[in-house]
Amino acid sequence: MSKYIGIAIGVALTVLGLVALVGWWSDFISIIKGSIPAIIIFAGIIALIAGISQLQDELVDKKK
Repeated sequence: MSKYIGIAIGVALTVLGLVALVGWWSDFISIIKGSIPAIIIFAGIIALIAGISQLQDELVDKKK
């Protein structure tokens, strides 16, 4: 019986989420637009760290 309750709750929350998304579409887009610069910054930092790590590995290999 609990499986059916879980499915019913899942369907109800999905419908509620879709209704809220339609109602607050402009707010949702604002959040997405605001998140993009932060994601780009974090991706740049990760790429920078990876590049520095590779340079360090090459320097260690050359010393051997």
